[in-house]
Amino acid sequence: MLSFIDPETLPPPPQISRRAERGWVLILLLSAVFLRFFLLADVPPGLTHDEADHGLSAWEVVQGERPLYFTVGYGREPLYDYVTALVMAPLGPTFFAQRITSVFFSLLTLAATYVLIRRLTNVRVALLTLAGLSFGFWPLVISRQALRTITLLPFFILAVYVWLRQADRVDEPSIGTIFSIWGPSLLAGMLLGGTFYTYLPARLMWLLLPTVLSWWFLTNRPMFWRMWHHTFLILGSACLVGTPLFVYLWQNPTAEVRVGQLTGPLEAAQAGDYSQLVENIFAGFRTLVLRGDSAWRYNYGERPFLLPFFGALFVFGMLITPFALRKPTAEDSRLSEKDSYALLFFWFMLGLAPVLITGPYLSMTRAIGMMPVLFVYPAIFLDYVWRRPGSHTYALTAVICLYGYMAADTAQIYFIDWANTPEVRLHHEYDLVTAVGQLNQQPPPYQDIVFSVNEPGRYHDQPVGLMTLQDATLKTRWLNGTQAMIVPSEPHLIADIDTGLTLIPFAEPAVADLITPYDLIVDSAPAAPVQFYQVTEPDLWREVFSELYRPMSESYQFGEAISLLGYTSKPLEGGYVELLTFWGINRPVEADTVLFTQFLGPEGTPVAQSDRLDAPSNAWISGDMLIQAHRMPFPQEFQIDQLPLVVGFYDQRTGQRWPVTVDGALAGDFVYLQQPTAEE
Repeated sequence: MLSFIDPETLPPPPQISRRAERGWVLILLLSAVFLRFFLLADVPPGLTHDEADHGLSAWEVVQGERPLYFTVGYGREPLYDYVTALVMAPLGPTFFAQRITSVFFSLLTLAATYVLIRRLTNVRVALLTLAGLSFGFWPLVISRQALRTITLLPFFILAVYVWLRQADRVDEPSIGTIFSIWGPSLLAGMLLGGTFYTYLPARLMWLLLPTVLSWWFLTNRPMFWRMWHHTFLILGSACLVGTPLFVYLWQNPTAEVRVGQLTGPLEAAQAGDYSQLVENIFAGFRTLVLRGDSAWRYNYGERPFLLPFFGALFVFGMLITPFALRKPTAEDSRLSEKDSYALLFFWFMLGLAPVLITGPYLSMTRAIGMMPVLFVYPAIFLDYVWRRPGSHTYALTAVICLYGYMAADTAQIYFIDWANTPEVRLHHEYDLVTAVGQLNQQPPPYQDIVFSVNEPGRYHDQPVGLMTLQDATLKTRWLNGTQAMIVPSEPHLIADIDTGLTLIPFAEPAVADLITPYDLIVDSAPAAPVQFYQVTEPDLWREVFSELYRPMSESYQFGEAISLLGYTSKPLEGGYVELLTFWGINRPVEADTVLFTQFLGPEGTPVAQSDRLDAPSNAWISGDMLIQAHRMPFPQEFQIDQLPLVVGFYDQRTGQRWPVTVDGALAGDFVYLQQPTAEE
């Protein structure tokens, strides 16, 4: 088998006319354009909270914000949002504008990949690689996601291409030619530095240049001496371009939460525990051809990066590498076949490295750096088969069948199977997007809307709804109706997205009787359908709620944002205590806020507690009433009325508690409540 793939026994690749080459490139790019724009607004079926966060950040840029780094969620690089802002400026804040941005970067990636692979190998390998990127499932998914992932590749590929073009330069700098010689290196450095503003794996991908330079030092000294100064100039200028971002992250170490999560296996290995890293390495290699990413929002249920046939071709293509690397290097060669194979291998390993460290979960995005080279290896093997005497017809037939099957399979899996899978609809917030879309088509009778969703946080369902909602004048509240409720002071609409609003009838049927169904039907497929309700008499509803709680004897103000109106509590079966707190909202708070309730033990430390806030503080509106439910297990060694019960708020990021004032006087950072008794 190994002799079969030994490239030394094969003739050189045949020449393809420029006209035929341009024709095939045009056909493949048009096919890619069709797949990427076909049903662009309908598939994926909605949008994820990550996509919505990108959209809101881009719209903030349109409105004048200029952050160097976005601290939304886990933190992210800014380039994608700035480019999206350019598209949103004329089109408005829609996720369709985001997906146009992703398609643009995807097509730029395809064109840049073709140019670079043609430089490294030959026209036929470049065309087959372009076909794989045009028809493959993974490239299609990435190109239609409204995520920053896709921005890394075109900058990196073009930087490598410009760098390798310098390998053809044999003249020495002079006064007349200094710009033409050093200018491309500065351009490559700017492109490489730009990758630091795209996506996290860029912080590994730049290592390709010094790695290849080291390879040249070991195997091709003339090339090393020709390229070392260009390489150092590129790396130096890339460092300068990335310096503002690096300084910001150094000065704000808490802004980038994801890095600490990704480096966990490496830190464990440094401490002597290699089990997780070894497990991730084996699982990472399996993603190539056996079992892939299990995250349905980016993949079709553990589908590997390559189909079985292409997985086999990939393995055979990789087996050609050691034969190519053993060939002697001609010292007058500008860039030998041996150098090309070494570069592709180093590129592949650097691109796969994030998956080998963190494991297969979310590998569809983290392995983006290796995507082009993944489709190069099947193309390399098909090219060598094509060049064997008498194999032309068989190879052509195999290429047509294989890539035709890839295109058909991708269309079936992506547009039909994946798009209609319940897990995908769940992760892409299909019900919420559909419900808000219905509100867009049938404007509600009230300006105030309460959305009850499973994850109401400012970086989850909330941005999805805001990106979909077309009427910016509507006043929206966000909560999880199983644990919280907000009562605006005006007549309002309640949109229940699969939560059931279990808190509303918790004690008095009269509360539930004050809301009436609203005739707005949403075509959704979950077990708990989307429902709309209207509250026409909010004052009466508040009055009923007010009869349920024990009012406070004094005015308790938490920070400047909210006041405690009262509470009610009772013991439950199974050793639990349920507490309902009622609040008057004064203003929103941008920080991620948590409401804590605690039973304090004899030494003043918590023995039972519930830290939660199911109505995010950034969406609070002055004048609303908030009801929050807490359920806590109570230690059996104590009587319920023996332990102090306290409540308070704190900033989730810093842990800093809010100050409490009683009738205007500072009174600490929590409030004592009267404990429930066993008789209550």
